[in-house]
Amino acid sequence: MSYSVPNPDGSRSDVSRDFLAQGAANIASGLFRGLPVGGSMSATALSVLAGAKSSWAAISSGAWMALIVVVFPDAVSRIAMPALGALLLLAGFSSIKPKDFAAVSNAGWPSVLAAVTTFLATLILPIQVAVGIGAVLAGLLYVNKSSSDITVVELVRRPDGQFEEHAAPPRVRDRGVTVLAVYGNLFFASARTLDRLLPSPDAEQAVVVLRLRGQTSFGATLVDVLANYADRLARQGGRLYISGVSPRAFSQVTKAGRLTLHGPVRAYPAVAIVGKSTRDAIDDANAWLVGTRPQGRDGESKGGEPSNGRGGGPD
Repeated sequence: MSYSVPNPDGSRSDVSRDFLAQGAANIASGLFRGLPVGGSMSATALSVLAGAKSSWAAISSGAWMALIVVVFPDAVSRIAMPALGALLLLAGFSSIKPKDFAAVSNAGWPSVLAAVTTFLATLILPIQVAVGIGAVLAGLLYVNKSSSDITVVELVRRPDGQFEEHAAPPRVRDRGVTVLAVYGNLFFASARTLDRLLPSPDAEQAVVVLRLRGQTSFGATLVDVLANYADRLARQGGRLYISGVSPRAFSQVTKAGRLTLHGPVRAYPAVAIVGKSTRDAIDDANAWLVGTRPQGRDGESKGGEPSNGRGGGPD
């Protein structure tokens, strides 16, 4: 409050003294069965408009108010209720802002549902209960939206060497590298959504490079999903490469015990150079595929180099 009304002498306001004064006033009010209150701009603005020069104006107005209430209680009761009703009407009408309504409606149905529910609750329930219901509903809607707001795309190499995003294939390729990028927050419910969106790993000797840059931590559910996906790849002779892993997430992966990094899973921590860990994962995956191909009579791998024309992408 003191920041909104500067001191007349230009000195800096002391917020600590403001809180100390309000706390002391509330304690004193409690001794006389009064209600706790907070700072208000109305009395301060009125004092400034009346020409007040010091903080004694608030004390003086409080003393006069107490005297008027004691001496003229009937007159005060006739004035206070209509004034309070007018103040509530003014506050209600001033809170109606068409621009805010338009912003909420454009935000989508979850925001509209939370706003309408909170508004209706305030009409039939105590204000604290209505606000609590609105907060809980908003949290549930956020969790629901976050759990479904997951996107998995395939990173495809173009002839000019650039990379573009394509829809994730329904199934990974046999004896090839499939590079996937994941967007969204992979907490508990979202991890199960990721499990449904990943391409089927039922392919012979397939390698999947999963780009998870931006995921600061791996929950137990996400680790379980990745471990199951890696096991399905391993049963067909394939591998899972995880790139762009943050240091914290990498530590969680190594301590979890579910992802064996020296087995069918490889993890590449994120580095300052964007794209490096993913490119390293692709290079290692191609080298591993070349080493596992059967050798011909001339000592070269049969079938040529493993195709990564649809692989690659930024870290």
